[in-house]
Amino acid sequence: MKLEEQKKLINSVIGNEFGHISQYKECDDFDADVDISSTREKMNKLLEKINELLPEGFELTNDLESEITDYCTAACKYYFKEGVVSGTTNLKFLEAYIMGCF
Repeated sequence: MKLEEQKKLINSVIGNEFGHISQYKECDDFDADVDISSTREKMNKLLEKINELLPEGFELTNDLESEITDYCTAACKYYFKEGVVSGTTNLKFLEAYIMGCF
């Protein structure tokens, strides 16, 4: 298999796993995480207050929320991919430890 084909395959696997985690695991994990659920509540309260103060700005706040979500998703994908790279290269020395723990 050529290098470009390998890169495409690896990126596809990483993308698939990111999608799987975000679809099947994210909600439960985020609900259980105190920091994330607290931040989500604060964000929702802020958006509600903005919508109360600027009813005509509802569409604008929806657009802003959508852009923030897209940005955060792209950042998560980046860090997920970099974590996989780090875990398979820079942190290779942990392999024996991890295999003994799981």
